[in-house]
Amino acid sequence: MEKPNISSSDLAKYRNDKELVELTSLQIKKDFALFGLTINYSENMDYSWKEVFDELEIQIRRLLEINSAKILSLLYQIDIPENKIIQRAEEQKERQLSDVVSEMIMER
Repeated sequence: MEKPNISSSDLAKYRNDKELVELTSLQIKKDFALFGLTINYSENMDYSWKEVFDELEIQIRRLLEINSAKILSLLYQIDIPENKIIQRAEEQKERQLSDVVSEMIMER
């Protein structure tokens, strides 16, 4: 199945959709679980884009520091090619790599 081509500006309008953000967070948990990784969202979370992003970014930053092989496998499973990450990181040099990768995971 081919991923629909949705622009970043189109995606931005869905960032306030609580149900969609909650579904996104559940998919992220499922993808991480395939690799023995856990994402723990707060029980009180209201499923805002920022809350999900912030927790994901912490996990991605840690993975980038300690286990680059595992994160590459995870990104392959999620269908985010390494060359796309490199391209986006080059376009957004002012951002941390963990921010860029986290955003790409959430967009996916």
